[in-house]
Amino acid sequence: MRAIIHPARLSDFLDILEAGSIRAAARLSGTSQPALTKSLRRLEAELGVPLFDRKPTGVVPTPYGQALARRARAVRHELRLAGDEIAALAGGPPGSVAFGIGTASAILLVPAVTTQLRCQYPELRIRIREGLPHTLLPLLRDHSLDFFLGARMAETADPAIRFQALFNSQRCVVVRRGHPMARVKSLAELRGAEWLSLPALPVLEPAAAWAGMARQMVECESVQSFAALLAASDMIGLVSRRLVENEIARGHVVELRLRDALPVFRVGLYQRADSPPSPAAAAAMRILSQRARRVFGDSSSLTALPR
Repeated sequence: MRAIIHPARLSDFLDILEAGSIRAAARLSGTSQPALTKSLRRLEAELGVPLFDRKPTGVVPTPYGQALARRARAVRHELRLAGDEIAALAGGPPGSVAFGIGTASAILLVPAVTTQLRCQYPELRIRIREGLPHTLLPLLRDHSLDFFLGARMAETADPAIRFQALFNSQRCVVVRRGHPMARVKSLAELRGAEWLSLPALPVLEPAAAWAGMARQMVECESVQSFAALLAASDMIGLVSRRLVENEIARGHVVELRLRDALPVFRVGLYQRADSPPSPAAAAAMRILSQRARRVFGDSSSLTALPR
């Protein structure tokens, strides 16, 4: 006979897992250590397997614990969504939303999106995680994020994840004002140059293959570090055109007018296909989509790329 897991014991299990020890979980949750220990022992007895290996520094999940954790997080997420949806229907507070976003998009979109969300839902709790698609995808899978905005990954073929394309990201090559290569017209002339890039820009790999040029690339996860390095060196920068339009207009950086066409790639929303979003998450996705299309262009331009 299969065990029926009590929701409270499932919650205690996740508290212990995420805190790393029973003592830390008790302190964070406000539950006594003996009560958490008893709850865990009962859960392990019901399942007939050990969920944690006890170590001097805390606990480590066994393979059984890891398997339970994946399901337990999904259960907790669905219960939270159900509570948020019922509260919204009853006219209560909208709950919370957690979403991820890439570096360039964060600079251009997050201030306006957050302001609009706060205006519409003053009591909404908002958590934003900045990162790359390959780091945000596991957080979406384990329900730590409701959705994220990022570049489409060719290797993503997970039926549990839905991707909605919003815009094509145009890249440009820039250098500091007064750079010795500010007037070059082709990628071939940049052979041997040192490249500077924000992360997750697959455009560099085909460009390097065309010209055999990039002997070194420095990746920055910070726009501020990118700008400082570009200004203080002879590195060649590869960046979203929309991100540097103001700097180009002010003359702080110069865009290279290359004859070579740099590839573009598709950016859009990732969300789980097996779980409808909460009202708050749906509102956040709608606002983010509208703002992204306003900043980066209408989705009709997406026909240039395969789906």
